[in-house]
Order: sequence, then C-alpha cells, then structure tokens
Amino acid sequence: MAQDLQENRRSKRRGYWCLQDGGRIGWSAVLTLWVTWFTWDTLIKCLAIMLPTLTVQLQTRTWVLGWIVTMVDSCAEGMGTLAYPLSRCFSSGCILLVCGLMVGGGIIASSFVTSPIQLGIILLITASLGISVASNLTRKMIGANFSKQYVMANGWAQTGDSFALICIPPFTQLCLTTFGWRGNLQIIGAICLHLAACGVLLKRYEEPVDEGEPESLPLLPFARNPPDRTESKPLDELKSSNMKLLKNHLYWVTTLIAGGTHIAMCLWRIYFVPHAIVKGVAEQDAALVVTLVGTATLVLKILHGPIVDRDIMSSRTLLSITSLIATTGLIIDPWMNSYWQIVFCGIMVLPFQGISCNLSDVITKELLGANQLVNAFGCVGLKTAALRVAIGFAPECIDSIGRSGFTCAGYKD
Repeated sequence: MAQDLQENRRSKRRGYWCLQDGGRIGWSAVLTLWVTWFTWDTLIKCLAIMLPTLTVQLQTRTWVLGWIVTMVDSCAEGMGTLAYPLSRCFSSGCILLVCGLMVGGGIIASSFVTSPIQLGIILLITASLGISVASNLTRKMIGANFSKQYVMANGWAQTGDSFALICIPPFTQLCLTTFGWRGNLQIIGAICLHLAACGVLLKRYEEPVDEGEPESLPLLPFARNPPDRTESKPLDELKSSNMKLLKNHLYWVTTLIAGGTHIAMCLWRIYFVPHAIVKGVAEQDAALVVTLVGTATLVLKILHGPIVDRDIMSSRTLLSITSLIATTGLIIDPWMNSYWQIVFCGIMVLPFQGISCNLSDVITKELLGANQLVNAFGCVGLKTAALRVAIGFAPECIDSIGRSGFTCAGYKD
C-alpha cells in the first residue's frame, strides 16, 4: 500500500511524461540531442556555403578553409572523450548549459576574425568541443532512460541533421546576401545558443529507480562522485574505464560498425554535391537533390524506430539491410548519370546510412550496456575522427595518382 501511494505521488509529480518510456528527462534529452544535431549540421553547412566568400574575404585558398571545416567537423565527433570525466564532477545540465554557450558564443566570436587561423582556433576550442561533449552526454542519457522506445527516441533525435539539411542552406544564402558573412555568422551563432536553453531542462532530474533503491538518485552526480567512489579522481576513472573498454572485444566490434558507418556517411555528405556537379547537374539542381535526399532521410529516420521497438525486426537485421542498400547505391553510382538516376542513388545512400548510424548506437548499447555508453561513444568518436581526417585526403590522392597513370599511358583527357 505504501509503495502504491509513493508511486502515485511520483506519477503526479512527473505528470504526463511518466506514461512514456523515457519520462520527462528522457524526452528532454531527446530534444537536447535533436538541437545538438541541428546545431552541428547548421555550423558545417553554413561554413560550406560561405566557403567561396570566406576565401575572398580572408584572402586564403579554398583547400585551407576546406581543411579547417573538415577539422571542425571531425573534432566535433572526436573530442567527446572529455564528457566522461566532466560528468563525474558536474551535473549534466550545467555541462550542457556551458556547451551551448560555448557553441553559440564561439560562432558569434568567429564573425570578428581576420584570418583563417583565427577562425579555425576559435571554432575548434569552442564549437567543436561543445558539440562533441553535448552529443556524447545526451546520447548516453537517452540510452540510460529509454528501454522499450530507445530506437525510436534516438532516431527522432537524429532528425535534427535532416532539418538542418533542408532548412539551413537557403536560410544561410539569404542571410549571406542580406547581411554579409559576418552578420550571417552572428545570426547562426544566435540560433545555436538554443542548445544552452536545453541544458536548463536537464539541470535537475531523477534516475529511473528499481525496487529497493532510494526514490531520488542522480543519474549523473551534481558536484561529487557516488558514495563508493568519493576518493577516486575523474581522470583515474577515465583511464580505468578506457582500459576496460580496450580489453573488451565487443568494444572493437562496435567501433568497426559505428566507425565505418559514420565515415561513409560524412564523406558522402561532403562530396555528394561536387560529385553531382561533375556529372553535369547544375548547382541549383544539385541543391534541390540535397533537399529531396534530406526529406527522405527525415521520413525514414522517423519510421524505422517503431519497427525495431515493436520487435517487427531486430536492430541487427535492419542494420544489415540498410547497410546493403547503401553499399549497393555506392556501387552503382558510377553508372548513374542522369538527374533522376542521381536522385535515386542519393536516396539509396544517405537516408539508409543515417538509419545505420542510429542503429550503430543501438547495437553499442546492446553489447556494452548503458553504463559504458558515454565513454564508449567518446572513444569510438575519437578513432572515427582520426580516420576521417586521414581519409579526407584520399580523394585528392586517388585523383592525382589516376591522372598520373593515364598520363603515363598516353591518355591526354
């Protein structure tokens, strides 16, 4: 009787969110991750669109700015290892609040730069670090709070990049034409400050408790370590956790799955528009293709979650199917030359790579457990970022080697 009374009080205090799998905190984490993905893609798309303008205004070369954008994007994925020690010292809400201020403030500060070096340093220290820590921390919180609806919640959270893919390019072009590149960065920075507001939603929350546990237990400690770890230091815990991960063969399985999926998706998004233009598609038509592909990605990310959560299909089976479809699209791409063939190929690749990216997080939770998620995401992201930086130079190397080979063989074109 006392337990029923306690549960009724807890339900009234939590309200409608108690009826859902993740509760108020879980869905607040979903919103925060959505804003994080939206902020991430907004920054990268904004810099990519402004590349010709920045080349002229900062008096530098295109490859220099392209390398800076690649580094900002890669570090936004690879600097998340700091999320684990930070979460052992501070509350998640405070961390996310600071991350939001870093991202928005860093983008606004970058509007005052006078050289590409200043632009790269400011964005790496502020925006990349803030996005990376916020992404890993909220992904861990979603994994810890959701059980029955985890795939759906994570998929919905990742639709933020699809919204950015659809909305930000025309908005950035409008602001760039109206206010110039400095005004554009200030407006984008102000939009990205919404991530700080999401941190307020997660300032205080309760961990889902089991029977026999206290009613209120912080999922991530506020200003001290748990009672059984009061004397341990965050860096020592980080080293110990990293060693446990490196010795676990399941961690390397998840690294292979997540790393390959993320690298393929990111490189395809970078090179898709130039690749379509080389095939004869006009720039405006190529932008329309991106909008169509982004819309398809948005729809599929929303729909695939209930398929796994309701046990219609397992996450591993769906991952195999989506990976096969995306791989097939990459294989047949050289023979796809007309406009609608390129659209069809793009829909085969990017949306299904997005689903694979979500399912890689799901499989990471299944293999390693929710307690290891924040550190596992950070370590996987670090290795993926290093590979992305290295592989980013591969297209130019392949092009140069191929051009030299054809020249030696006697072909002029």
